[in-house]
Amino acid sequence: MTLINIFRAAALAALALALLIAACGGDDAADIDRTNPSIRGVVTEKNAVGGDSLGTILVKGEVEPDTDYDYASVRISTDTAILRSEGGELAAAAFDDITIGSRVEAWFEGPVAESYPVQATAGQIIVLE
Repeated sequence: MTLINIFRAAALAALALALLIAACGGDDAADIDRTNPSIRGVVTEKNAVGGDSLGTILVKGEVEPDTDYDYASVRISTDTAILRSEGGELAAAAFDDITIGSRVEAWFEGPVAESYPVQATAGQIIVLE
């Protein structure tokens, strides 16, 4: 085997390894601390948009021992896991299942704009019973 063939084989192996690592990378939703939502409260406003963002909701609640915020503008993207609590079990849900008056829990992912209300993207949102 010539030096060039060895180099090519090593380069292909490195590329294959890099692709494997990227494919097995962590799922952002799996990294969320599911025991402590960022906010729990009632949806007071909902706006649908297009593209990578399904829309935004305003959530009004209270800071509780297990939450961080009492008022938030929450962006829901196509990557947000949307679930519904039904009889103590979680089921898949859609953006349309979130309505004004819904009680929700949201886990923020990424940066939080410290305005009032705070602005953040939800990694996961659960529509409560």
